[in-house]
Amino acid sequence: MAGSSVAFTYDTIGPIKRIICDWVSDDAAGTASGTTKKVAGRLLKAVVNPGSAAPTDNYDLVLTDEEGANVLGNCVATSQLINRDTSNTETVYFFVLNTDASALSMAAFPVVCDNITFSFAAAGNSKTGRVIIYVEGDIAVGG
Repeated sequence: MAGSSVAFTYDTIGPIKRIICDWVSDDAAGTASGTTKKVAGRLLKAVVNPGSAAPTDNYDLVLTDEEGANVLGNCVATSQLINRDTSNTETVYFFVLNTDASALSMAAFPVVCDNITFSFAAAGNSKTGRVIIYVEGDIAVGG
């Protein structure tokens, strides 16, 4: 991926933490990916903000664990992190669904205890953006 980059910063003060991901897509493939420090807790929501070199409309983001499984696999947000907007900041909450795909009567959020890989696709060449993931739990100190 020539020209792509993904940089993570972490806000770890208080019970709710933030993973801040700033990314630039590849200058030929329109993709980017990067992996976080270990995250142990519940994923609550994402705020997705297209950058100043806005990504192509309907670009996609997938979050996977070390086994390659989509960490939002049974969430309302699974399909909502695809087809992101080219100009608007959007918020997506990660509610777990019942087996019939209806929302649970009580909010439940996906649990992780892994490094998380952020994979961007269909973003266009050399485009930028920011994603902030809110976590209830811990993020590893150091590497």
